[in-house]
Amino acid sequence: MNITPGTGTWTGYTTFKNGIVMADELLVTRPVTLTTDSLHFTASEREYILLNAMPEEK
Repeated sequence: MNITPGTGTWTGYTTFKNGIVMADELLVTRPVTLTTDSLHFTASEREYILLNAMPEEK
């Protein structure tokens, strides 16, 4: 199949608790078209990206 991506859009979500960021993530969505010689599908692709900071070990 050939994949033709469309323009992506993103939305950010941040969860705070007592002024501290507990979770920070992005949701990216874009339309894609999948084609072969005889078939044609349209779909939506989603990707979750976590931006949480990890504590450093000392």
